[in-house]
Amino acid sequence: MAVATVSVELCARVRDLIGEPSTGTWTDTEIYSSLAAAQEDLINCLCDSALFDMSEISETALVAGTNAYHLPDDYVRARLAEYKSIYGKKHPVQWIGALGEGTAAANVHFEPSETNPFWRIHNNQIVWSVGTVSQSGTEKYNLWYISSPASDISGTADPELGTELINMLVWFAVSRCYEQRGDFDKAKIMMGYYDECWSLINKRYRAGVPSDGLMGDPAVEFERSGS
Repeated sequence: MAVATVSVELCARVRDLIGEPSTGTWTDTEIYSSLAAAQEDLINCLCDSALFDMSEISETALVAGTNAYHLPDDYVRARLAEYKSIYGKKHPVQWIGALGEGTAAANVHFEPSETNPFWRIHNNQIVWSVGTVSQSGTEKYNLWYISSPASDISGTADPELGTELINMLVWFAVSRCYEQRGDFDKAKIMMGYYDECWSLINKRYRAGVPSDGLMGDPAVEFERSGS
């Protein structure tokens, strides 16, 4: 199996920062596990527009009379959904009463149909509120979503995030090592670098203009609770 050159380099960088050039307190497997945890955390922290490497589109054939369909195995969160070439309106499960499903009368502001589709994520499924699903040929729905990595970071599997994001994986992993060693002050500093960086990336993508924030700027407000 081929060596994952990026992952091996990241592991070496973590070892350099914690002052352990070879296996001692931490094995390579443990460091790779921390890098993989960092990748998963970053996918949850970053806004969708910053995760173009993890963006996927699932195309599924509709089945007449079936409104609920299983989500892709690598699904993390939904972005958009399209029903028979019409973009659907996402609604939370709590609004189901407003759509009149299971009630005597629908809210006049919500009138789902095949030309006015609503959708929600529930019980690991995408559920379409369109009345009764019809299928006259090969009609499909499309789901745009953020995906999870195909495999964990290891000596044979590189990160799937873009190269502009992988520095943050090192800071997260180093922080984990410092925590395990009981050096909580250093762990907090490294996690601060990590939090501050993804927070600035989100500000850039969500605002639509470059952020003028600088790492270390005390005026920058972190988005993670408690940061």
